[in-house]
Amino acid sequence: MSGRANESIDAPGRTHRIVALIAAVSLLPVLAALWDTTVVQSPGGAVPAAVGIPLALVWAGGALAARRRRTLVRLDALGLLAGVVSRADDIVRAFRGHAPLSVDETILCRLAARALAAGRNPYAGTWTSDVATHHATLLMNGGVADRFGYPPLDVLLAAGVHLLLPAASEVAVVSWLALLATAGWLYLRLPVPLRALTVLAVFSLGAMPMLARYGYPLALATFLLLVALDGWPAIGAGGRLGRRGTVAAIALGLAAATQQLTWFVIPFLLVLLWRVRAGDVQADAARGTVHGLMARFTSIAAATFAAVNLPFLAAGPGSWLRGVLGPLRQHAFYSGPGLANVDLHWLGGSGALDFYRYAGLAFLATGIALAALWPAQLGLAVLVVPFAAFWLSMRSQLLYYEAFVPLGLLLVATPSADALAAARPLPLPRRVRVALPALGVTAVVACLSIAAAWPAPIRSGRAVVALAGRTPRPVGIDVELVNRSGDVLHPHFATDFGSKSSLYWRVLRGTPVLWPGERASYELLPPAAQTHRLPPPRRLFVITDDPQTISVIALPSAAARSTRSPLHVGGT
Repeated sequence: MSGRANESIDAPGRTHRIVALIAAVSLLPVLAALWDTTVVQSPGGAVPAAVGIPLALVWAGGALAARRRRTLVRLDALGLLAGVVSRADDIVRAFRGHAPLSVDETILCRLAARALAAGRNPYAGTWTSDVATHHATLLMNGGVADRFGYPPLDVLLAAGVHLLLPAASEVAVVSWLALLATAGWLYLRLPVPLRALTVLAVFSLGAMPMLARYGYPLALATFLLLVALDGWPAIGAGGRLGRRGTVAAIALGLAAATQQLTWFVIPFLLVLLWRVRAGDVQADAARGTVHGLMARFTSIAAATFAAVNLPFLAAGPGSWLRGVLGPLRQHAFYSGPGLANVDLHWLGGSGALDFYRYAGLAFLATGIALAALWPAQLGLAVLVVPFAAFWLSMRSQLLYYEAFVPLGLLLVATPSADALAAARPLPLPRRVRVALPALGVTAVVACLSIAAAWPAPIRSGRAVVALAGRTPRPVGIDVELVNRSGDVLHPHFATDFGSKSSLYWRVLRGTPVLWPGERASYELLPPAAQTHRLPPPRRLFVITDDPQTISVIALPSAAARSTRSPLHVGGT
């Protein structure tokens, strides 16, 4: 067979061609949407679409026509360029200061970065008015998340960008640079036939571009985890960390210093690496080497995390601790399609919302136990556990799952999964290895059952909604509530707003405390920031923080609603 024939595409090459075709086609809706939204109002913003569409078509056509691997490799490089071009308008907007930073998390990061650039402690301030109108995260105590509440690395970098480029949207610039670095790293590290998946995972799917567009710290954390996990089964092989292990530990510490979501992933990675290295040795004397190796690796990661945080800890230990632990300690209202929505949308509320958090914690503990007890059997599937735990909680953001697609792709497409086949479980009797996870699952089911079955503490005697305007909008709600629980409650009020909730309504009249068995009337005014944007509500959410409860009250249909002034609706 001639050399030319040897270069022709065989069965693995057909896989390469199919992957490239799918990735190329996935760019077309992205580019078409960019064209539709920019060509009339901002023709310059449509240039990337005008360039990217032919690039994607050439990539797709070339993948179908190519007969040599070398040609497919060159076409993949063209496809990566097309992916970058598809997001060029957003990248330019970030550098020009026009990124749409309209989410409370990114607004707080931007304000913290500018405070840091001005020499102030980003953890010391509150920015209630800045986030009140931008999809604020409601807290169960009637407030909103108005403090910078994340580890500082992303803000440190953003502050540097602000000093260099004062007009730029600094947090979005950092996130876009992180996304481009993620694309480059993934492209170079994936097997050649699968490189085109980089475009699909980073540029076509909505999560990564959304993280970058809005300036989420998770974009930077994803890149740092990618560096840490690249070739991770080889870390510590032969009993030495080496340069690769040291770099991975530093990247892991930097990821932990960027966003708290990584804190839930890192324990699983450490446990799996520990059991993989334990599979290398059998003698008891050699096991101490594995423990020492893991101690050195963990110490480097922890020291890196501490080095990034130390200046802020020294500047104000209390404010730093409140900020870094804020998202974990704050009692935030529902967000995302998690299991807790059963109470919100179908069961009329719950008087034991805390148990959803307990269920998530029990699920995480069970997953870590599974990683240690059955590493070879479960493999990388245990890395799904942190995200499944969020699905059990009240804050279940699909964005979290989608953002880690590049990580999963790298782990599955490289020898990582194969290395787990030799992982050694903890040396416990089989019945114990079965009983411990079963106990954890039982705890999860029990917590979920309590949360779902516990009745809502408040019921309504009557409810009237006041509407006004040619296009009816709510201007007030009059409702009578009865506390049928044995707890002292401090109620706060919100209404349904699409798939989410409104900001908190203002209490014009009504007692701030509902004692057990007490009946009270409340007159509510819509939140000032949403007065002209709220649709007529269908449900009223009565929310308390201590204990954490929600009572869902159905509001009357449009035909039964009052059009009088809210000051006189149902007056006493």
